Amino acid sequence: MPLDQSPQSHQSSQIRINKRNEQKNQASPLIEKLPAAECIITDPAVVVQVMHTKKQLILQEIFHEALTIQELRKRTGLNPGTIKRHLDDLILHQLVFVEREERNTYNILMKFYRTTAEKFIINFQLPDDFQHKRKGR
Repeated sequence: MPLDQSPQSHQSSQIRINKRNEQKNQASPLIEKLPAAECIITDPAVVVQVMHTKKQLILQEIFHEALTIQELRKRTGLNPGTIKRHLDDLILHQLVFVEREERNTYNILMKFYRTTAEKFIINFQLPDDFQHKRKGR
Protein backbone atom coordinates (compact mmCIF):
# COMPACT_ATOMS: atom_id res chain seq x y z
CA MET A 1 0.00 0.00 0.00
CA PRO A 2 1.43 3.44 -0.89
CA LEU A 3 2.45 5.68 1.97
CA ASP A 4 -0.39 8.13 1.36
CA GLN A 5 -3.22 5.61 1.81
CA SER A 6 -4.55 3.92 4.92
CA PRO A 7 -7.44 1.72 6.00
CA GLN A 8 -10.55 3.63 7.04
CA SER A 9 -10.94 1.70 10.31
CA HIS A 10 -8.55 3.75 12.50
CA GLN A 11 -9.28 7.45 12.23
CA SER A 12 -9.23 8.58 15.84
CA SER A 13 -5.53 8.99 16.59
CA GLN A 14 -3.10 11.38 15.01
CA ILE A 15 0.48 12.44 15.62
CA ARG A 16 2.31 15.46 14.32
CA ILE A 17 5.99 15.73 13.61
CA ASN A 18 6.88 19.41 13.67
CA LYS A 19 10.16 21.20 13.29
CA ARG A 20 12.29 20.23 16.26
CA ASN A 21 13.28 22.48 19.08
CA GLU A 22 16.55 24.16 18.19
CA GLN A 23 18.09 23.58 21.61
CA LYS A 24 20.58 20.71 21.44
CA ASN A 25 19.77 19.08 24.77
CA GLN A 26 16.00 19.03 24.37
CA ALA A 27 14.62 15.68 23.19
CA SER A 28 11.82 15.46 20.67
CA PRO A 29 8.36 14.79 22.11
CA LEU A 30 7.34 11.19 22.70
CA ILE A 31 4.60 9.64 20.63
CA GLU A 32 1.82 8.59 22.99
CA LYS A 33 -0.20 6.10 20.94
CA LEU A 34 1.49 3.82 18.41
CA PRO A 35 0.70 3.25 15.64
CA ALA A 36 -1.51 6.25 15.04
CA ALA A 37 -4.09 6.48 12.26
CA GLU A 38 -2.09 9.22 10.58
CA CYS A 39 1.07 11.24 10.95
CA ILE A 40 1.24 14.83 9.70
CA ILE A 41 4.82 15.72 8.80
CA THR A 42 5.82 19.39 8.73
CA ASP A 43 9.53 19.13 9.59
CA PRO A 44 11.66 19.43 6.40
CA ALA A 45 14.23 17.01 7.89
CA VAL A 46 11.53 14.35 8.24
CA VAL A 47 10.21 15.02 4.73
CA VAL A 48 13.68 14.17 3.42
CA GLN A 49 13.60 10.86 5.33
CA VAL A 50 10.21 9.86 3.90
CA MET A 51 11.23 10.76 0.35
CA HIS A 52 14.40 8.63 0.40
CA THR A 53 13.95 5.67 -1.99
CA LYS A 54 15.38 2.91 0.23
CA LYS A 55 13.61 4.24 3.31
CA GLN A 56 10.33 4.21 1.36
CA LEU A 57 10.95 0.58 0.48
CA ILE A 58 11.48 -0.26 4.16
CA LEU A 59 8.44 1.78 5.26
CA GLN A 60 6.20 0.00 2.75
CA GLU A 61 7.29 -3.41 4.06
CA ILE A 62 6.65 -2.58 7.73
CA PHE A 63 3.47 -0.64 7.06
CA HIS A 64 1.04 -3.46 7.94
CA GLU A 65 3.16 -5.86 9.93
CA ALA A 66 6.18 -5.70 12.20
CA LEU A 67 9.30 -7.27 10.67
CA THR A 68 12.85 -8.02 11.78
CA ILE A 69 15.94 -6.83 9.94
CA GLN A 70 16.41 -10.35 8.53
CA GLU A 71 12.83 -10.43 7.24
CA LEU A 72 13.37 -7.00 5.69
CA ARG A 73 16.59 -8.27 4.08
CA LYS A 74 14.70 -11.13 2.43
CA ARG A 75 11.91 -8.87 1.18
CA THR A 76 13.99 -5.91 0.01
CA GLY A 77 17.32 -7.44 -0.97
CA LEU A 78 19.11 -4.72 1.00
CA ASN A 79 22.16 -5.38 3.18
CA PRO A 80 21.25 -5.82 6.90
CA GLY A 81 23.68 -3.04 7.87
CA THR A 82 22.01 -0.68 5.40
CA ILE A 83 18.58 -1.64 6.73
CA LYS A 84 19.71 -1.03 10.33
CA ARG A 85 21.13 2.39 9.45
CA HIS A 86 17.89 3.41 7.70
CA LEU A 87 15.76 2.07 10.57
CA ASP A 88 17.85 4.07 13.07
CA ASP A 89 17.23 7.22 11.00
CA LEU A 90 13.51 6.47 10.78
CA ILE A 91 13.30 5.85 14.54
CA LEU A 92 15.17 9.10 15.24
CA HIS A 93 12.59 10.96 13.13
CA GLN A 94 9.66 9.15 14.82
CA LEU A 95 8.52 7.31 11.68
CA VAL A 96 9.29 3.79 12.98
CA PHE A 97 9.30 2.10 16.39
CA VAL A 98 10.22 -1.29 17.83
CA GLU A 99 6.85 -3.01 18.27
CA ARG A 100 8.20 -5.98 20.20
CA GLU A 101 11.34 -7.95 21.02
CA GLU A 102 11.59 -11.75 21.05
CA ARG A 103 14.39 -14.22 21.62
CA ASN A 104 14.89 -16.80 18.87
CA THR A 105 15.96 -20.43 19.35
CA TYR A 106 19.61 -19.30 19.59
CA ASN A 107 18.70 -16.78 22.33
CA ILE A 108 19.35 -13.84 19.99
CA LEU A 109 17.14 -10.82 20.65
CA MET A 110 15.06 -10.11 17.54
CA LYS A 111 13.48 -6.65 17.22
CA PHE A 112 10.30 -6.24 15.20
CA TYR A 113 9.96 -2.82 13.53
CA ARG A 114 6.72 -1.10 12.52
CA THR A 115 5.67 2.31 11.21
CA THR A 116 4.36 4.78 13.79
CA ALA A 117 1.28 5.55 11.70
CA GLU A 118 -1.01 3.96 9.15
CA LYS A 119 -0.89 7.07 6.97
CA PHE A 120 1.81 9.71 6.46
CA ILE A 121 0.72 13.17 5.30
CA ILE A 122 3.37 15.66 4.23
CA ASN A 123 2.31 19.23 4.98
CA PHE A 124 5.24 21.43 4.08
CA GLN A 125 4.95 25.18 3.59
CA LEU A 126 7.54 27.81 2.83
CA PRO A 127 7.82 30.60 5.43
CA ASP A 128 5.57 33.63 4.87
CA ASP A 129 8.58 35.88 4.30
CA PHE A 130 10.21 33.49 1.80
CA GLN A 131 9.21 35.51 -1.29
CA HIS A 132 10.32 38.76 0.37
CA LYS A 133 13.74 37.33 1.27
CA ARG A 134 14.19 36.00 -2.24
CA LYS A 135 13.45 39.38 -3.87
CA GLY A 136 15.82 41.13 -1.47
CA ARG A 137 18.94 39.31 -2.71
